Amino acid sequence: EQPFELRSCLEDAIDLVAHRASEKRIELIYSVDEAVPHALLGDATRLRQVVVNLLSNAVKFTEVGEVVLTAEVNGDRLRIAVRDTGIGIAPDRLEMVFEGFAQADASTTRQYGGTGLGLSISKQLVDAMGGEIGAESEHGAGSTFHLSIPAVVPPDVEPTPRPDLRCLDGRHVLIVDDNATNRRILALQVTKWGGRSKAVASGAEALALFDDGHTFSLALLDYHMPVMDGAGLAERLAERVPSLPLVMLSSAHERPDVREGIIAATLVKPVKPSRLLRVVADVLQPDAEETAPRATPEAPRAPLAAPHLRLLVAEDNLVNQRVMGLALKRLGFRADIVADGEEALDALAARPYDLVFMDLRMPRLGGLETTRRIRATPSLRQPRIVAMTADVTSSQRDACFEAGMDGFLGKPLNQSQLRETLEGIVAETAAEESATPPTARSPVAFPALYVHTGEDRDLYLSRLSDVSPSLSAEAQRVATCLGDEDMEGAAHAAHSARSLGELLGARELVAMAEASQVTCSTGDLHAAVALLPLFRAAATDTLAAISSELERDSISRAEAVHEAASPT
Repeated sequence: EQPFELRSCLEDAIDLVAHRASEKRIELIYSVDEAVPHALLGDATRLRQVVVNLLSNAVKFTEVGEVVLTAEVNGDRLRIAVRDTGIGIAPDRLEMVFEGFAQADASTTRQYGGTGLGLSISKQLVDAMGGEIGAESEHGAGSTFHLSIPAVVPPDVEPTPRPDLRCLDGRHVLIVDDNATNRRILALQVTKWGGRSKAVASGAEALALFDDGHTFSLALLDYHMPVMDGAGLAERLAERVPSLPLVMLSSAHERPDVREGIIAATLVKPVKPSRLLRVVADVLQPDAEETAPRATPEAPRAPLAAPHLRLLVAEDNLVNQRVMGLALKRLGFRADIVADGEEALDALAARPYDLVFMDLRMPRLGGLETTRRIRATPSLRQPRIVAMTADVTSSQRDACFEAGMDGFLGKPLNQSQLRETLEGIVAETAAEESATPPTARSPVAFPALYVHTGEDRDLYLSRLSDVSPSLSAEAQRVATCLGDEDMEGAAHAAHSARSLGELLGARELVAMAEASQVTCSTGDLHAAVALLPLFRAAATDTLAAISSELERDSISRAEAVHEAASPT
């Protein structure tokens, strides 16, 4: 039991299935009641695993229509529901779907795949949380799976700050979406934020409103609509009311084809309330600010040239790990990743790092206490430490700096702020290095293996030659097993890859293989598939380093032979 942000937990689950839903043209909709606390006490990882399973099943068995995730509080219980418009289940077959290796209709295994273990595991997890899980369905008319668990609010947790809502007071917002559920949820959000909404189902209805003399301060347009899509409607609205700010809502795989300058902002569906609120607040700025010229988009900047920097990310959330890893990769960095403070301390004891990105809320040992222990251990090379947290209050900042941290990044991650942080550290590091005599470079690429072989170079190279094909085979086996939904085989292969990484001292490979092994062991197929690119990238980088080491040795030996054969 740890404090966690429920909305972040649910949104992480949505992110893992959003692309598949987008590919199938299924509306993926998300709504959390305002009464639901921002922070709860519990196991965020296991709750996310259950929600991912319910969402992925809903998307899998739905060919047309929508999948809706809702959360609300009823007394002291949190109720989460996933409703779909899929194939449904006959009432007399509902109970058996929570049994292991069972599906309501054996033919679905042939058509849709799967082992039938997901709901069984979900039921065990919900039972362990002191909750209940169940379902209602009608064959051919969709299903609703729901769970209820204790809603325990952790003590001394401040609510997440929200943007100023005054910009919505008295504003009229036009909502155009052919999906009735989307219209209802968007209208409800606008009303809660102090605005007034008018929701219609088509572009023709929207244009008719303007013909009748209606005026609006903002329009939210769905991109994928029949007859007249959002792009066509945006073009017509821009001609009629050029001053009207337009926000386009599009699926993950769609890029709205609209002339530059017409759309004020684009949001990817399912629309998350926090992101929608930020966009609306930005678009509906005070008149004095609206008259200011818009800044031209900044041209993409090149990656930072500092590959020598050793980075560590301490973050327990698998999706956040992936986001941070990809963000750093775009800036030209690779980082080792650990899941809690204890693992961060072990990593720092095994290898010197220049910079640690430290999540504040992690199981076992949180970011503040981990930082205090690092600063209290003079034997460790002291890295710069940058906090990562959704709590961006001044009191939290003060607590971070008092613990010994050097910087502070808010969540969700802002790429520009991340770049600025790294640019400052790169500059500081360069200045320090110019004032410090260079140290001797390690004679090998894998010092841990070199020490393990008694610093016998021939034995070291022999072991590298043995490890390379084994690691390549295990990495491929993880991918193959996941493709076959063989979670046990994938977990075993990831464990083998992790053992090889530990032998080499390849920290990133170890971290990614361990994350994959744990995820596969829990049966969370979608999370395992989401991790696969990061695991394969770590394995590929390690194999490339092995190849370079062996090639470098071959060249050195050839040069030595040539030198010995040359006349003096």
